[in-house]
Amino acid sequence: MLNFNRTQRMRPQKLGYQIVDTSPAQDIIEFLSRSVIDQQFVLPLSQRDITIEQRVHLGMKTGVWLTVLSEGRIIGCRLIKFDPESRVVTFSTLTIHPDFQRRGVGTALLQRSIALARERFAAETIRFDTWSSNQATRRLASKFGFRKIGDVADVVKRPEGVTSVEYELDLRSDETPSS
Repeated sequence: MLNFNRTQRMRPQKLGYQIVDTSPAQDIIEFLSRSVIDQQFVLPLSQRDITIEQRVHLGMKTGVWLTVLSEGRIIGCRLIKFDPESRVVTFSTLTIHPDFQRRGVGTALLQRSIALARERFAAETIRFDTWSSNQATRRLASKFGFRKIGDVADVVKRPEGVTSVEYELDLRSDETPSS
């Protein structure tokens, strides 16, 4: 069993992934409801307009949750929403447990998320945003070829005075020509 002790940084031995698009969602709700997770968001999920439980269930209506597992427990997750008309996937609600940050988990989750966008949804574009001072996510976006498309004030997700930086990845440019 994993012991989530904030003083102990853990290197996951082997990561597993789970796509959650139907019930049960309780593990994701419990993970996002942990204080150590909730407080990582610049505007904690528990302080937003909808509850964490509503967020998780709404996410399953518009997409899937991709969870990262270590020893059978969730150590990170991301919501992947798909709009079939525009062929755009939007990444949202990314979080990694602090004991597993800076250990490659975020990179692995982004790789798996991009693959899922291509394979499951046949998406043409991926979009996501982060708060302007989130340097780790901004570096990761650049590493994977996302381009910055703008800055916005989003009072639903960010406190007043904190801007969101929006990113986009065009998946069509990565396609190999058919021979």
